[in-house]
Amino acid sequence: DITANRIRFLGQGAFNYTLTDTPNGDITSGTEFTITFSATDKAAMMLRFNKDGSSSTDGTTYNIGLLEDWNAGAATPVVIADLFGNPVTVSGVKSTNANLASLTTTAGTYTPAFAQGTISYSVNVPFTTSSITLTPTIAESHATLELNFNGAGYNTITSAVATSALTLVDGLNTIQVRVTAEDLAVTKVYTLNVTKLQAASIGDYVWLDHNQNSVQDAGEPPVAGATVSLTGTDIFGGSVSLSTTTNASGIYSFTNLNPSTGYTVSISGYPARYIREDQKGLDIARNTGIRAAGYDIIAFTDDDAEVDQYWLRAIGKAFTDTKVMAVSGFVAPASLDTKAQQDFEFTYGGMGHGFYPKSFSSETHKPTRLLWAGSLGVGVNMAFRKEVFDALGGFDISLDAGTATRGGGDIEMLFRTVSGNRLLH
Repeated sequence: DITANRIRFLGQGAFNYTLTDTPNGDITSGTEFTITFSATDKAAMMLRFNKDGSSSTDGTTYNIGLLEDWNAGAATPVVIADLFGNPVTVSGVKSTNANLASLTTTAGTYTPAFAQGTISYSVNVPFTTSSITLTPTIAESHATLELNFNGAGYNTITSAVATSALTLVDGLNTIQVRVTAEDLAVTKVYTLNVTKLQAASIGDYVWLDHNQNSVQDAGEPPVAGATVSLTGTDIFGGSVSLSTTTNASGIYSFTNLNPSTGYTVSISGYPARYIREDQKGLDIARNTGIRAAGYDIIAFTDDDAEVDQYWLRAIGKAFTDTKVMAVSGFVAPASLDTKAQQDFEFTYGGMGHGFYPKSFSSETHKPTRLLWAGSLGVGVNMAFRKEVFDALGGFDISLDAGTATRGGGDIEMLFRTVSGNRLLH
């Protein structure tokens, strides 16, 4: 007889396993013997001899070793051990490999990146993505695949072949791919959590922020017709460049956007209208502009003036004082290249009256203090509340070019305003 517990097998993990309770075997010829494994030894052997061929899944070369006294029951016992150089060829082993070699999808990017040993992933897709397909590929050819979409139950699918389109719902969608090894007792489930993102929107309100405090205060009207631009990159790497205009209430909105870590909103193209007045006369044109104006503040300048970039901002800030009805300001020469320009500024006083603010009011002004014609300002740099014209009427067209005075409508309007209100200069 062959003594079974003197036989050991080298397999998976470079581990030598010695049989425990397998019955002794019979010698069938001068070179062969037969043994039948016990249940305990069979289970252990399946772990060691886990792949067909001459080596295990980790590359260990199979070997059978015979310890001393391995045939103690023979008529002529052999006490010499035979431990090495006895290769074993295994067949009929069922694979326990339940891995995927790859798992691809038609939309989104896995987090984390795919790896055989990682079984849980998340994917975000745009709100415009209506469906998704998966292509799972098994790592071992005898394994089988099943798919469960949003809890509807498992259905058989084919390795390396795209699934049918899976219609996504808004929000979370759960896709499970179950791999069953050739050894049916071994399974692995890969889970893919697909989130269909909701459409994002960006909207706000544009108004004339006179005092630049980023808060809409009383008397700061909305801006209609302004151009609003949206630029940036969404979380999927898509470039975004959109534009719209504010409505009559100053409101704008961008809809159906993918989320982003940072869009940029810019406002430009504040609306302007050109109104032609065919009748000659500066004050006639001024009155036409007043009638067409749609906002609370009306500012005036001349066609040959160079307006400072912060001109309107300064005017708006001045009108944050609700008592102020009109504003005029400093007028500097654009150049002093000619003698006429120099004489006007240095001999006749010019239009600059210093850099310090002055306030004029009929209530505080002393009658003995005379004001010359341009003391309150001139038309090239002045602004009024619209209610001033509603109460006092427009510019006096009898004071215009071609009349006896040859001008003065701007100065007369300023004096008429300050006679009953306050002027900030």
